[in-house]
Amino acid sequence: MTPKEKADLLFNKMDMIIYTDQDNWKSQCVRCALVVVKEILDVYESLDEDADIMFKTEIDYWEEVKSEIEKL
Repeated sequence: MTPKEKADLLFNKMDMIIYTDQDNWKSQCVRCALVVVKEILDVYESLDEDADIMFKTEIDYWEEVKSEIEKL
């Protein structure tokens, strides 16, 4: 995926959240933040199996960030 395509995809994901949930700004913020964290975790997931070992600290960090966002 090109950087332009990724930018468009992220924009469209956020736009869909805002469009479908116009009355609840906090829910919008949480959903947008979760989209971003999922994108980051997807990058790690797309790497080879050794990436789990090499990036365990980073993956654990982003999983914790995701958990904290879900508590908001």
